[in-house]
Amino acid sequence: MPNTVLMWPRATPTAKTWNDFESGPLDAGTAYIVKADVTGFYESIDHRLLQEVLVTLTGKIELVEALVDFLGRVMRSPRGLPQGLTTSDVLATAYLSEVDAQVIRVIHHYWRHGDDIRMAVNEHSEGKRAVHHLEEQLRNHRLLLNADKTRVLLRGTYETQLRAVERRREKIGDKLRSDLQDRVADGSLQNLDEVIERVGATIEPRMTGPYDPEIDLDDLAEQLGPHLRPAEIEIAREAFREAVEKAPGTPGVDTLTKEEFHGLLKSSLPTLLADKSAEPIAAAPMVVERFPDKTRVIADYLRGVAVQYPQQVTDAALKILSGGYVTGLQKALMCTVLRQVATAPGGITTTTALDAVREIVEGEAESWLARAEGIEVLAEAGSLTRELLMRVWNRAPEAVRANLVAAVATAATRSAPWAVAFRDSLNADPLMQVIIHSVRQQREAQTSESASTATPELEDPTNE
Repeated sequence: MPNTVLMWPRATPTAKTWNDFESGPLDAGTAYIVKADVTGFYESIDHRLLQEVLVTLTGKIELVEALVDFLGRVMRSPRGLPQGLTTSDVLATAYLSEVDAQVIRVIHHYWRHGDDIRMAVNEHSEGKRAVHHLEEQLRNHRLLLNADKTRVLLRGTYETQLRAVERRREKIGDKLRSDLQDRVADGSLQNLDEVIERVGATIEPRMTGPYDPEIDLDDLAEQLGPHLRPAEIEIAREAFREAVEKAPGTPGVDTLTKEEFHGLLKSSLPTLLADKSAEPIAAAPMVVERFPDKTRVIADYLRGVAVQYPQQVTDAALKILSGGYVTGLQKALMCTVLRQVATAPGGITTTTALDAVREIVEGEAESWLARAEGIEVLAEAGSLTRELLMRVWNRAPEAVRANLVAAVATAATRSAPWAVAFRDSLNADPLMQVIIHSVRQQREAQTSESASTATPELEDPTNE
């Protein structure tokens, strides 16, 4: 499926963004646009159907059977994929590949970004038929449309909703451009000669007088003004700040609508993550506390920058864990964040973080998903003991046994004698061998990658 149709997730990285996905239907030139959303996409994926799809695509029956068995144990159900993992994204793409193909044969203008779907049609009745066809294909894969988020909209209505976010971003860009112009005028913009050269336009600096060699900066600012363009990363930073400062329900400010808040987050976080920006880390606890439905996207971000900013990410995860009411799923997601921190050079450096994770693992009232993820954090941090592992192992449901095996395999790679012996005792089980092999491969990849943790060079704000 081309990346002009399936924007995300894909088996390989793609440059297509949420903005491309949202604006794509407008380019079709149709009178109506269908907005649709799949209910509980990741948690509803049927393992039996996934197995059929994967066998068809790969022909590797035994490997696929082991994978599906593994998923069943992890999810404690014949349905669902772990959220926030790259491998889950690949499996989700494969699972819906036939749905995408069937729909696009009937509805030529079709786009998908995760569980969000857009279709462009010429008439309202055609839009209703498109929804019916899409729903039929999803039902064949044990999935349902979210009725509350599925609409057949006039193009103008869709565009108005979309432009509200774009206008916010345009205002941000205009303000940044004005700030750049002011910095030229007051002489505070560094490397002015390089800026003039990069602009590429005909700029004729005017001198302030016949006996004064200085350039007239006000005149230069006026000439450069139309050519100055803030970098995408700067726009993303400001968009994220605005989303946080004007989030719905914030008292005393001109708050955003839910659509604007969602749109600014969706459009800014991928750019900030690609730049490995630390900007969203400090705001993460507040976003999760006020908007629990954003926990997964925040956890994805924190994992993505954990190696670059281990202490800041650790602090953010701890604040989230120590907040008010925190669900088992939220605790599990924060444990995946801390596990990523543990892979960074130096790992988790605060005993407070490890104590918090240990408390989750030992808590009899905690969800097994959170406890299993916590075990893996301790193993990655080199703090898992045989006594704690055995205490959990003897009581854990079969569904999370795979996580415990992964934890043992991780501890074994750190040469813990008890873990090596425990790991070797599991080699008779084919599924356990798959998990142990996977951990070894991950460890080798992490070792060979210990590469660069430096932040990539920022794009010049004047590039046109």
